[in-house]
Amino acid sequence: MPPARRQKLGEALGLDPLVLGAPVAPAPIAEPLPADEAAWLALYHRLPTWLRALVRRCLVVPATPQEEARAY
Repeated sequence: MPPARRQKLGEALGLDPLVLGAPVAPAPIAEPLPADEAAWLALYHRLPTWLRALVRRCLVVPATPQEEARAY
């Protein structure tokens, strides 16, 4: 981002313009998944969106009635 644009954006957002140009810290390197877990994850991501939502709903602790009411 050009310095002049960074300056204007920083002023508009109330931030120090130098913060806007700071490099982003890299994400920590995670351990690779075991082969069988990677295979299951790949299969899960091939499912249609509606079916993934259903799987997540079945695997998560059931919500309280109040949480269910807020969801809809």
